[in-house]
Amino acid sequence: MGWLFLAAPSFIPVIYGEKWIPTILPLQIMCLSGLFDSFTLLFTPMLQARGWVGNQARRKGLYLAILAGAVYAGIEWGIIGVAIGVAVASVVHLALMMSITVSRLPMTVWQFFGAMRSPFVYSLIMLGIVMGAKWLAEPIYGVHSPELLIIVSALAPITYLGSHFLIRFKDVDDIINELLGGLKKVLRKVPVIKNMSFVQKKRST
Repeated sequence: MGWLFLAAPSFIPVIYGEKWIPTILPLQIMCLSGLFDSFTLLFTPMLQARGWVGNQARRKGLYLAILAGAVYAGIEWGIIGVAIGVAVASVVHLALMMSITVSRLPMTVWQFFGAMRSPFVYSLIMLGIVMGAKWLAEPIYGVHSPELLIIVSALAPITYLGSHFLIRFKDVDDIINELLGGLKKVLRKVPVIKNMSFVQKKRST
Protein backbone atom coordinates (compact mmCIF):
# COMPACT_ATOMS: atom_id res chain seq x y z
CA MET A 1 0.00 0.00 0.00
CA GLY A 2 2.89 2.34 0.75
CA TRP A 3 4.43 1.67 -2.64
CA LEU A 4 1.16 2.21 -4.51
CA PHE A 5 0.45 5.41 -2.56
CA LEU A 6 3.78 6.89 -3.66
CA ALA A 7 3.73 5.40 -7.16
CA ALA A 8 0.15 6.47 -7.99
CA PRO A 9 1.03 9.86 -9.59
CA SER A 10 3.22 8.12 -12.17
CA PHE A 11 1.54 4.69 -12.16
CA ILE A 12 -1.87 5.92 -13.32
CA PRO A 13 -0.80 7.99 -16.37
CA VAL A 14 1.88 5.50 -17.46
CA ILE A 15 -0.32 2.40 -17.21
CA TYR A 16 -3.80 3.79 -17.94
CA GLY A 17 -3.17 7.09 -19.74
CA GLU A 18 -3.38 10.78 -18.91
CA LYS A 19 -7.20 10.90 -18.98
CA TRP A 20 -7.18 8.87 -15.73
CA ILE A 21 -5.03 11.41 -13.82
CA PRO A 22 -8.08 12.62 -11.78
CA THR A 23 -8.23 9.15 -10.16
CA ILE A 24 -4.77 9.51 -8.57
CA LEU A 25 -5.98 11.11 -5.32
CA PRO A 26 -8.89 8.65 -4.85
CA LEU A 27 -6.46 5.77 -5.40
CA GLN A 28 -4.12 7.18 -2.75
CA ILE A 29 -7.03 7.50 -0.31
CA MET A 30 -8.03 3.90 -1.06
CA CYS A 31 -4.46 2.83 -0.31
CA LEU A 32 -4.98 4.13 3.23
CA SER A 33 -8.24 2.16 3.38
CA GLY A 34 -6.41 -0.95 2.17
CA LEU A 35 -3.79 -0.47 4.89
CA PHE A 36 -6.47 -0.45 7.62
CA ASP A 37 -8.22 -3.44 6.03
CA SER A 38 -4.98 -5.44 6.05
CA PHE A 39 -4.86 -5.10 9.85
CA THR A 40 -8.56 -5.95 10.17
CA LEU A 41 -8.00 -9.22 8.27
CA LEU A 42 -5.64 -10.37 11.04
CA PHE A 43 -8.53 -10.59 13.49
CA THR A 44 -10.84 -12.76 11.35
CA PRO A 45 -9.11 -16.17 11.83
CA MET A 46 -8.54 -15.37 15.51
CA LEU A 47 -12.23 -14.66 16.14
CA GLN A 48 -13.35 -17.71 14.17
CA ALA A 49 -10.93 -19.98 16.03
CA ARG A 50 -12.38 -18.79 19.35
CA GLY A 51 -15.93 -19.40 18.15
CA TRP A 52 -16.97 -15.75 18.22
CA VAL A 53 -18.58 -15.87 14.79
CA GLY A 54 -21.81 -14.26 16.04
CA ASN A 55 -19.97 -11.32 17.58
CA GLN A 56 -17.97 -10.94 14.38
CA ALA A 57 -21.10 -11.10 12.20
CA ARG A 58 -22.85 -8.38 14.20
CA ARG A 59 -19.86 -6.09 13.89
CA LYS A 60 -19.60 -6.87 10.18
CA GLY A 61 -23.25 -5.88 9.77
CA LEU A 62 -22.65 -2.62 11.62
CA TYR A 63 -19.59 -1.96 9.46
CA LEU A 64 -21.56 -2.52 6.23
CA ALA A 65 -24.24 -0.08 7.43
CA ILE A 66 -21.58 2.53 8.24
CA LEU A 67 -19.88 1.89 4.89
CA ALA A 68 -23.14 2.42 3.01
CA GLY A 69 -23.83 5.62 4.95
CA ALA A 70 -20.30 6.97 4.46
CA VAL A 71 -20.34 6.25 0.73
CA TYR A 72 -23.78 7.84 0.36
CA ALA A 73 -22.59 10.94 2.23
CA GLY A 74 -19.44 11.12 0.10
CA ILE A 75 -21.27 10.96 -3.24
CA GLU A 76 -21.91 14.71 -3.00
CA TRP A 77 -18.14 15.31 -3.40
CA GLY A 78 -17.70 12.80 -6.23
CA ILE A 79 -15.19 9.98 -6.37
CA ILE A 80 -12.89 11.64 -3.83
CA GLY A 81 -15.75 11.88 -1.33
CA VAL A 82 -16.64 8.22 -1.86
CA ALA A 83 -13.00 7.20 -1.35
CA ILE A 84 -12.88 9.17 1.91
CA GLY A 85 -16.12 7.49 3.01
CA VAL A 86 -14.64 4.04 2.36
CA ALA A 87 -11.46 4.96 4.28
CA VAL A 88 -13.46 6.24 7.26
CA ALA A 89 -15.53 3.04 7.28
CA SER A 90 -12.31 0.99 7.20
CA VAL A 91 -11.05 2.76 10.33
CA VAL A 92 -14.35 2.04 12.10
CA HIS A 93 -14.21 -1.61 10.96
CA LEU A 94 -10.71 -1.99 12.41
CA ALA A 95 -11.85 -0.44 15.70
CA LEU A 96 -14.86 -2.79 15.89
CA MET A 97 -12.78 -5.93 15.28
CA MET A 98 -10.07 -4.77 17.65
CA SER A 99 -12.55 -3.98 20.42
CA ILE A 100 -13.95 -7.52 20.61
CA THR A 101 -10.47 -9.05 20.46
CA VAL A 102 -9.05 -6.84 23.19
CA SER A 103 -12.11 -7.29 25.41
CA ARG A 104 -12.13 -11.11 25.14
CA LEU A 105 -8.42 -11.95 24.99
CA PRO A 106 -5.54 -11.09 27.33
CA MET A 107 -4.17 -8.61 24.82
CA THR A 108 -4.02 -4.81 24.72
CA VAL A 109 -4.10 -2.51 21.73
CA TRP A 110 -0.45 -1.61 22.35
CA GLN A 111 0.51 -5.30 22.38
CA PHE A 112 -1.19 -5.76 19.02
CA PHE A 113 0.65 -2.85 17.44
CA GLY A 114 3.84 -3.95 19.21
CA ALA A 115 3.59 -7.25 17.35
CA MET A 116 3.50 -5.21 14.12
CA ARG A 117 6.71 -3.37 15.06
CA SER A 118 8.94 -4.84 12.36
CA PRO A 119 6.68 -4.06 9.35
CA PHE A 120 5.99 -0.60 10.79
CA VAL A 121 9.69 0.20 11.10
CA TYR A 122 10.61 -1.26 7.70
CA SER A 123 7.73 0.59 6.03
CA LEU A 124 8.66 3.93 7.61
CA ILE A 125 12.24 3.55 6.42
CA MET A 126 11.05 2.60 2.94
CA LEU A 127 8.59 5.51 2.79
CA GLY A 128 11.21 8.00 3.95
CA ILE A 129 13.81 6.93 1.39
CA VAL A 130 11.36 6.65 -1.51
CA MET A 131 9.78 10.03 -0.70
CA GLY A 132 13.26 11.58 -0.65
CA ALA A 133 14.08 9.99 -4.00
CA LYS A 134 10.79 11.26 -5.45
CA TRP A 135 11.52 14.77 -4.20
CA LEU A 136 14.89 14.71 -5.98
CA ALA A 137 13.68 13.00 -9.18
CA GLU A 138 10.40 14.83 -9.84
CA PRO A 139 12.02 18.11 -11.02
CA ILE A 140 14.18 16.12 -13.43
CA TYR A 141 11.73 13.59 -14.89
CA GLY A 142 8.28 14.99 -14.05
CA VAL A 143 5.54 13.83 -11.67
CA HIS A 144 3.80 11.58 -14.22
CA SER A 145 6.89 10.15 -15.94
CA PRO A 146 7.69 6.46 -16.47
CA GLU A 147 11.20 7.12 -15.13
CA LEU A 148 9.74 8.15 -11.78
CA LEU A 149 7.58 5.01 -11.72
CA ILE A 150 10.67 2.86 -12.30
CA ILE A 151 12.60 4.66 -9.54
CA VAL A 152 9.80 4.28 -6.98
CA SER A 153 9.07 0.66 -7.95
CA ALA A 154 12.74 -0.33 -7.73
CA LEU A 155 13.53 1.51 -4.51
CA ALA A 156 10.47 0.32 -2.55
CA PRO A 157 11.36 -3.41 -2.33
CA ILE A 158 15.11 -2.72 -2.12
CA THR A 159 14.76 -0.37 0.85
CA TYR A 160 12.13 -2.54 2.56
CA LEU A 161 14.24 -5.70 2.35
CA GLY A 162 17.44 -3.77 2.94
CA SER A 163 16.00 -2.41 6.19
CA HIS A 164 15.72 -5.96 7.48
CA PHE A 165 19.36 -6.74 6.82
CA LEU A 166 20.32 -3.61 8.76
CA ILE A 167 17.99 -4.07 11.76
CA ARG A 168 17.29 -7.84 11.78
CA PHE A 169 14.09 -8.19 13.77
CA LYS A 170 13.94 -11.75 15.12
CA ASP A 171 10.31 -12.39 14.09
CA VAL A 172 11.12 -11.62 10.45
CA ASP A 173 14.26 -13.76 10.63
CA ASP A 174 12.15 -16.66 11.91
CA ILE A 175 9.69 -16.29 9.02
CA ILE A 176 12.49 -16.15 6.43
CA ASN A 177 14.23 -19.20 7.92
CA GLU A 178 10.96 -21.13 7.95
CA LEU A 179 10.27 -20.24 4.31
CA LEU A 180 13.81 -21.16 3.24
CA GLY A 181 13.60 -24.44 5.15
CA GLY A 182 10.35 -25.33 3.42
CA LEU A 183 11.78 -24.36 0.04
CA LYS A 184 14.82 -26.58 0.59
CA LYS A 185 12.59 -29.57 1.44
CA VAL A 186 10.58 -29.03 -1.75
CA LEU A 187 13.70 -28.67 -3.91
CA ARG A 188 15.21 -31.87 -2.51
CA LYS A 189 12.21 -33.77 -3.86
CA VAL A 190 12.78 -32.50 -7.41
CA PRO A 191 14.48 -35.37 -9.31
CA VAL A 192 17.04 -33.18 -11.07
CA ILE A 193 18.11 -31.48 -7.84
CA LYS A 194 18.08 -34.43 -5.44
CA ASN A 195 20.56 -36.31 -7.67
CA MET A 196 23.10 -33.48 -7.64
CA SER A 197 26.40 -34.22 -5.93
CA PHE A 198 26.20 -31.58 -3.20
CA VAL A 199 22.74 -32.82 -2.13
CA GLN A 200 23.98 -36.43 -2.02
CA LYS A 201 26.97 -35.40 0.11
CA LYS A 202 24.74 -33.53 2.54
CA ARG A 203 22.52 -36.57 2.96
CA SER A 204 25.47 -38.86 3.58
CA THR A 205 26.88 -36.55 6.26
